[in-house]
Amino acid sequence: MKSVRDESLVEYALRITTAAEQARIEHALEGSAELREKLNALEHLFGELASTTDPVAPSLETRGKLLASVGGDLEGFVPRLQALFGLSAQRIRELLDQTKRVQQPPWEPGPGPGIRLLHFDGGAKLAGAHCGLVWMAPGGRFPAHRHQGREVILVLSGGAEQKRGPPLRPGDPLVSHADSSHALRATEDEPLLFAVVLEGGLDWFVSRS
Repeated sequence: MKSVRDESLVEYALRITTAAEQARIEHALEGSAELREKLNALEHLFGELASTTDPVAPSLETRGKLLASVGGDLEGFVPRLQALFGLSAQRIRELLDQTKRVQQPPWEPGPGPGIRLLHFDGGAKLAGAHCGLVWMAPGGRFPAHRHQGREVILVLSGGAEQKRGPPLRPGDPLVSHADSSHALRATEDEPLLFAVVLEGGLDWFVSRS
């Protein structure tokens, strides 16, 4: 079954879908806790809008914000990044704003061509862990490596392919445990951006130059 698009979920929350589309979405909701969470967030937002004294038709800007609330752009990832890094929403938004300038400091060259890294401190519970954002050009490869400790990745945009395991898309997490190994390749369509928390270092299988 095809996934439910953000626009379709917005229309379902507004009760303006066709009967066939409504049935399709309800079937998808039964099998996806994440989709139900998105719907709950939308319905809460629409409830707040409905309580205003002067309701108006949503502008294109408002529609964009609604789609962001279900993950339509990086703003939709703010709550998940707060939980991942233990940082405030304001700090997360400051970091996401840096993704508009990946070729400039404080971004640094990564372990291969077309890779940029942004390092920063996480919250108190992540003392000693490496926290950051990783940007990869389309088709870029993150060299094969072994983890000295646990690693958690959250894909924010673009897509990635693994030699072993399913492809990764925006919103997908990837947890790698100590002594596990892998490599990532950004798909050819667009740059890959992901958040990462690394508890320990990396052992490289080949030279990174």
